[in-house]
Amino acid sequence: MFFNSVDEVVFRDRESFDLFKKSKNKSLLPDFVFNLNKEKYNIKNKNYVLFSIINPSKNKANYKAFIKRSIKDYSKKNIKVVLMSFCEGQGDLSYIYEIYNELDDDIKNDVIIKSHHNIEESVQLIANASSIVATRYHAMILAWIFEKPCFVISYHKKIRDAISTYNPSQKFVSLDEVCSITKIEFGTPTQMDEWIEKSAKYFDKIDKIMI
Repeated sequence: MFFNSVDEVVFRDRESFDLFKKSKNKSLLPDFVFNLNKEKYNIKNKNYVLFSIINPSKNKANYKAFIKRSIKDYSKKNIKVVLMSFCEGQGDLSYIYEIYNELDDDIKNDVIIKSHHNIEESVQLIANASSIVATRYHAMILAWIFEKPCFVISYHKKIRDAISTYNPSQKFVSLDEVCSITKIEFGTPTQMDEWIEKSAKYFDKIDKIMI
């Protein structure tokens, strides 16, 4: 097996780790993003909720209806909504504009569209949000790192695996069931100190290989 021929193999999810139980020199570590130094960011809770949006391959209508309804609810409360595209190549930004163009004109004034081009700017947007509605995997991870109230829409088993491994109390709904949500229930911010400490072991692995 290929993995037995290399010095180190690191998996970030339990399912992949378990698939190769017989492999040597393997380990399970939290996502590398947990190494982020959040202290360098000027964290302010501003009056906006950040939605990380995907262009789903299924349940498009239900997902869109949920996002539009949520934007309308926040607009009534005079709360801005940031619609964030983390992956233009997979159609996130085009889908955001599809949603935006179907909103009433008065609601559009409360919507800010952002696309990920600069890591620092994108991370700062998450750091300053009052809360996060995450569909993209790393939007969820960053919400945890900055201890933001977070609600997750799970479109892939890797997200559910991360929740069960790192933050079992996280509130989430599958993309298949998003139409059943009448009110967003945010998870209580949880300290990630344990996983931040463990993620630093990536550098131990690199040092071991390089020496």
